Amino acid sequence: MKPNLQLHKFLPAFAFLSLCVLPGRAEETNSLPLTPVTVYGGDYRVLPGAASVNVLDLSANQPSPLATTRDLAALVPSTMLFDGNNNRLPKFSVRGLRENNFVTGDPAVGVYLDDMPFNDLYTRTIPLHDVASVEFIRGPQGTLYGASGPGGVINLVSHQPGDDWHGSAGVTYGNHNQFAVDGSVSGPIVTNTLALGVSGLYASRDGFVHNDFLGGHPDTQQTISGRGQLRWTPCDLWEFSLLGGGYNLQDGFVPTFNPGSDRDLFHVSRDYNGFVDTDSWHTGFKATYRGEKFKLTSATSYRNWQQDLAQDFDFSAFNPTQPPSSSNALPTIGIFKPKVTQWSEEVRVRSTDDSAPLKWNGGLFGNWGETKTLSGRNITIPTGFPPPNDSVIDSALTDAKVNADTYAVFGEATYTIQEKLDLTAGLRFTYDNREIVRSRSGMNFIDPSLPMGPYTTGNFSGQENFSATQPKFAIAYHYMPECVVYASAAVGYQSGGFNTSNDNDTQSRFNPARSWNYEIGARTLCLDQKLQWNLAFFYTETSGYQVYRLDTINPAQAYVINAQHAWSAGVENEFVYRASKDLTLSLNAGYTHAEFDDFTYSTMFQSFDFSGKRINFVPEFTVAAAAEYRFCEHLFARAEVVGVGKYYLTEDNTASQGSYALLNARIGYQHKNLEVAVFGRNLLDHRYASNALDFRSFSTPNLLIRQPGDPLTFGGTISLSF
Repeated sequence: MKPNLQLHKFLPAFAFLSLCVLPGRAEETNSLPLTPVTVYGGDYRVLPGAASVNVLDLSANQPSPLATTRDLAALVPSTMLFDGNNNRLPKFSVRGLRENNFVTGDPAVGVYLDDMPFNDLYTRTIPLHDVASVEFIRGPQGTLYGASGPGGVINLVSHQPGDDWHGSAGVTYGNHNQFAVDGSVSGPIVTNTLALGVSGLYASRDGFVHNDFLGGHPDTQQTISGRGQLRWTPCDLWEFSLLGGGYNLQDGFVPTFNPGSDRDLFHVSRDYNGFVDTDSWHTGFKATYRGEKFKLTSATSYRNWQQDLAQDFDFSAFNPTQPPSSSNALPTIGIFKPKVTQWSEEVRVRSTDDSAPLKWNGGLFGNWGETKTLSGRNITIPTGFPPPNDSVIDSALTDAKVNADTYAVFGEATYTIQEKLDLTAGLRFTYDNREIVRSRSGMNFIDPSLPMGPYTTGNFSGQENFSATQPKFAIAYHYMPECVVYASAAVGYQSGGFNTSNDNDTQSRFNPARSWNYEIGARTLCLDQKLQWNLAFFYTETSGYQVYRLDTINPAQAYVINAQHAWSAGVENEFVYRASKDLTLSLNAGYTHAEFDDFTYSTMFQSFDFSGKRINFVPEFTVAAAAEYRFCEHLFARAEVVGVGKYYLTEDNTASQGSYALLNARIGYQHKNLEVAVFGRNLLDHRYASNALDFRSFSTPNLLIRQPGDPLTFGGTISLSF
């Protein structure tokens, strides 16, 4: 049921809040640093106007809480990352807006690395080495960025080469034979003119999961990654950067748990281990002009990403002495070979006089992407004849190409009255062109709906255009320099398109999702700037919420369905308390209620009604509490608890993952350029599902496949820097 939520009822609470957080005099010994936040290129002493922003500055000489992209969720309330292909294809769930498991459609969260966008669901594997800062701005930011989802934008910034030589090197070793070595170096080639920076990472580990049928731990991982940047500053007005990088990932079995045949999350039975190999490289060119009144930035990027996946898609070990059945499935090997090429161009211009009452920014964005996929499965059918004729292969392969082109113009302006009141208005117009060419072919022995023997079906091509106008309105009141209360309303948008996993031309199409996103909140520094406190309430209404579902009659077919209407509402609370110069405490917590209040659809043989159901993969709450203490001058200890509330795994709400908490810790020695530390993650070895794949159908009613989160890991690390 949708609540009668009236935002104006919260305003008195914020009026009271602003009276309760009068900042006192700063003390140098233990006050919080006023972290600069880069939003549209400007540095602000206090977080800018009407936005929920989380910033992690990794440039300081302090231990990083980030190990993988999964750790980003612990830094931001109401945010969860669900694993895909191990943790290689992260799926975001933010404030009730979540991304599907089958890499179809637009992202809910835009991601940038050094101003280069990742504007799809495939290519966002970003090895976290040589990262200087992470910034997450929640809510639609389409009036500030070219690539922005309705859930927000994440900016990753690597260490920038300059006029001083800097470098680092580190080695990590732990249980499960986990090993990693990383390094970076940067400095001037020509002083004050030309600088170069390079970084690299090698990491590997053994598997967590034991295959009880074949033996061994097949879910191994290996990562090789590198990035480089050449920065040229011929004069004070101009700056040019040439960027490049790439990675190679070689993984084995994707951990999956079949409740119908596997012993537990980390003991499975498969007759094929499988592999996932991924290669990606990218290059970019960035030019910046700093004029007297404005700053102009142009960022051009190209990305090539491809993957070769083969996995056991019957999720079991076939027993040839027993007849085939739903509990003794024929050996089925699933394959998936996507290849993504992507060009983008983004031009942003903004005013540079931050003391002027009117501050503005604008931009143009273009993205041209092509995704080719070859996907399907091969089923081995025993014939009863002696080798080599003891089996035949029933195959089905879908060959598809989808072109996704996006063009946008956007801008935003803020007018400040008496240095207290910020009035903001923005507008974005987006035009999307989507095209598809696809076919399915194979050799059929078991499907009565298809001709026996070789066949071709589902051949079609299509083209659709979509557009969106996205306004934004905001008001912010700076009660004191370290206290701001705000309210905002903005439109979010995810384009429509084509789903390659359906043989029907009409059923392969899906429409855009459009949302109104409302937020009121406050951000403060108080108690002599020892306490940073952020509070936000949000409410989102979405028309056309995009949901990916398999056909329960024929699971070889799938749909991207637009739920007629969905809503989400919640509250977020964040504290960082610098109790002393040695002790820092932090807590972030979020509560979200997300619901389909109108969601019905029909296939040829069935009708479904999920109205009133909770939106799956949206945790009821998230919480992260951490304490970091420095003692004996050079020793430090950090402990954190990350909690996740109950969330449903399916649209019908018949399966769920219960609440769980993970305990992480790190203790070490740090002096000048040396750090030695030991760490532990999931110290209580809690078992939980980090994702689920719904393959249930009439023939496989219980095939809800769960993907386990990482078990207990621990180890040691040593790093040097200069």
